Amino acid sequence: DLIVDQIGNLVVIDLPKRSLSFTKKKAYYMNSGIKEVRDLFTTTFTYETFKSRDLMLKTRLVNFFKGTYNAED
Repeated sequence: DLIVDQIGNLVVIDLPKRSLSFTKKKAYYMNSGIKEVRDLFTTTFTYETFKSRDLMLKTRLVNFFKGTYNAED
């Protein structure tokens, strides 16, 4: 349950599904119109993948609020 509330498990665009486990979100998000969301399912999602995604999202948020966000990162 600690992982459920981590930023790496959240997809901000869908608040009603945000607190579900990744497994429960899978079928719904496989049909997303957003490439980054669909990309979550192109590889096996492991704990290491989760940690990497969590760090990437946190870094993006920090950079956004610092005014240094680059969509290519």
